[in-house]
Amino acid sequence: MNLYEEPRDLTIVRWSAPWGGVVGASHVGLQREHNEDCFDVSHDGLTLALADGMGGHQRGEDAAAAAVHAVVHSVPDEDAARTLVRGVDAARRAVDPLVRNCHADRKPGCTLVAVRLDASFRAATVTWEGDSRAYKWSAQHRLVSLTRDHAPYLG
Repeated sequence: MNLYEEPRDLTIVRWSAPWGGVVGASHVGLQREHNEDCFDVSHDGLTLALADGMGGHQRGEDAAAAAVHAVVHSVPDEDAARTLVRGVDAARRAVDPLVRNCHADRKPGCTLVAVRLDASFRAATVTWEGDSRAYKWSAQHRLVSLTRDHAPYLG
């Protein structure tokens, strides 16, 4: 199955940003009936975040939404890395109450990838936890992975 065979399972979201636009696409895949992805862009268009709720976990979708919201609404710093560190710390604080209020073997969690662009749009800083991925489009017209899977996840 490819994305075009089952359009009802495909979610596409478009945002306007000062530098153009962003498109996010999410597909439920072949293993699940429900998608727990969440993605958003900050108001200034410089911070982008994507989280995937831990499949099958109670409230994974809520954990993903809380993490993304926390990252894109973090107060930006002139230093991109500091902005992302603040965002990930805020994401952990947002997910923590969900974890504390669940049964020990059914705790929610999510993976996270976030990007902060500099104001010139010529440089990007990336952070991630878990197996959500970030890629760049190379001058050779190929996707190049910027992340490695299985760093710790939020939850």
